Amino acid sequence: MNILVLIKAVPAVSGGLDGDQKTTELIINPADLAALEEALQLKTSHRAKVTVATMGIQRCEQLLRECIARGADDAVLITDRAFAGSDTCATSRILAKVVELMGGFDLIFCGRKSTDGETGQVGPELAVRINMPYVANCTGFRLDGNRLYCNCLTDNGSEEVTLMLPSLVTFRNGINSPRLPSLMGLRRANQFQVRTLNFDAVGLPRELTGQAGSPTIVKRSIRKEFKKRQAVVLSVSQMEAAIERIRSYVRKEDAL
Repeated sequence: MNILVLIKAVPAVSGGLDGDQKTTELIINPADLAALEEALQLKTSHRAKVTVATMGIQRCEQLLRECIARGADDAVLITDRAFAGSDTCATSRILAKVVELMGGFDLIFCGRKSTDGETGQVGPELAVRINMPYVANCTGFRLDGNRLYCNCLTDNGSEEVTLMLPSLVTFRNGINSPRLPSLMGLRRANQFQVRTLNFDAVGLPRELTGQAGSPTIVKRSIRKEFKKRQAVVLSVSQMEAAIERIRSYVRKEDAL
């Protein structure tokens, strides 16, 4: 079984956002990390080969090495200045071409959405482009032969969706506890040769990538400053008094 896990580099908010992609601390998108863990569990239970791929700047190679240290088998970096400014439409188009070039995947996993974009569009768009059945917002699954049973959150609760392989699944973050890199994994990651695909290797027309291939136009962006507030520490007696005041207020409201 071959599994492709798509990850995205996102800013580490705890490290601050300086507006410069070259210096902002980058981490693996949390939902993508959950997707990687699900793939690694299948590696153990079904002897799957796990490949990770990301589209981004050269510095993202370090995040791919982190995935190798966690247990992934192969890693691919899709990078070229021609891809800069790609929206979800152009990104999914590029990824679809990469999947076509690499081929042979039984499952494609990725996060439901990224913390920097929050669109949740790339996974489903990719599935449509490569004509692969997909399910989004997955919280768990079981694999039985070529049939995948996914538990998914919906607006009205949850439901189980059945898919036939090959298929694409997007996962929510927080559904598992991603493993940490092992010592042997770190040694392997340091020596691992990450494959790189540039514009020429992908082979798409220039007008279909980057800003030229993106129908979304960003008119303006702003940086939001958050003020730090001093926390108030309550003693046990103060807490009990606060709770009693709330209860008293609720009783008065009920009486009305």
